Amino acid sequence: MCIPDLKKYEGYLLAPHTGPRILFFSGGTALSEVSRELTRYTHNTIHIMTPFDSGGSSGELRRWFHIPAMGDIRSRLLALSDAATGEGQAAAALFSHRFSRDMPRHEATSELAALAGGTHHLFQGLSLRTGEVLCPHFRRFMESMPEAFDLRGACMGNLVLTSACLASSRGMASGISLVAALVGGHGEVHPVVAEDMHIAAALADGSVVVGQHLLTGKEGGAIQSRITRVWLTSSLDDTSPVKVAIDGETASRIADAELICFPIGSFFTSVIANILPWGVGKAVAANPCPKVFVPNPFEDPELLGYSVEDQVATLLAYLVESGAPRGRDALQFVLVDSRKGHYPGGLDTQAIQAMGVDVIDVPLIGDGPGTGIDKRLLTRALLSFT
Repeated sequence: MCIPDLKKYEGYLLAPHTGPRILFFSGGTALSEVSRELTRYTHNTIHIMTPFDSGGSSGELRRWFHIPAMGDIRSRLLALSDAATGEGQAAAALFSHRFSRDMPRHEATSELAALAGGTHHLFQGLSLRTGEVLCPHFRRFMESMPEAFDLRGACMGNLVLTSACLASSRGMASGISLVAALVGGHGEVHPVVAEDMHIAAALADGSVVVGQHLLTGKEGGAIQSRITRVWLTSSLDDTSPVKVAIDGETASRIADAELICFPIGSFFTSVIANILPWGVGKAVAANPCPKVFVPNPFEDPELLGYSVEDQVATLLAYLVESGAPRGRDALQFVLVDSRKGHYPGGLDTQAIQAMGVDVIDVPLIGDGPGTGIDKRLLTRALLSFT
């Protein structure tokens, strides 16, 4: 295996519609730029996403409507959007627009009414047909919205996804298909499970934290003790573990992948969270394609006290717990840049290889102080596996 394989990399650029099916287990925005870059080489990426976010606009929608989180899914759909068409650009602009946090509540309600009626200025770049598709969703949300719900800070795309989820027996699938079609998505986005659940973590100091927003450090500050275990719960008020399994659609997507990647991003709430449902490890192990882990070459508040080899051991353990017969079946490679990367907690390649996982050390970090993963370098490396 040659990494990077420039001949293969350049060949994909000529026919992205026939590009490889690279599957990512992720959440959040850490992979957005890489996802966008990959659309130049393949329109067939598969993004298995966590629907467990409990903060921000997604958290408010979950609290009132008792649904899975929509925000990370919307964000990834927009990262895969077709920027070459005016219609796709206009739809993406609408779906990414937020109600101002500074406006009075009645003005936010008036803005929602303009969306429901098709008179909002963001409809100007959309076709009449697209407007006719979207207006009923905004009307449905307006009719379903509790009187005490605060629209300020809410993302318009999340409202459309919520409306579609409330209206369809297909759950999140219909809304995802709608948004993907309107923005011209070059890839597939799918929640690992479509359940209203939350992530909980036990810390080394004996405490338990429930809620993704409290684990990422984005709300309430970074945790001060090492995470020792994570699991899923039914609500933010309950620490009891609950079991859930992936459905046939998720298993089928994993089976179809030509490369499976556990990428950069919040380690526990984006990567490990995707592996918690039963059947993920089983499906990953059953697929003979290469499987690669790309650890964060930067600080992750969730990884207090973790080296890269600790992360690999943790990833292997959860893959086995979710059905992989053995870790080697579910993970073969770790992709690092030891020359430029700063890996908090350390990087011991011999310890990783002793677990039966190969370390591939290639350029991944851009030039300049404080520069993180270079989207082109990581894209080039990942395409070389296929």
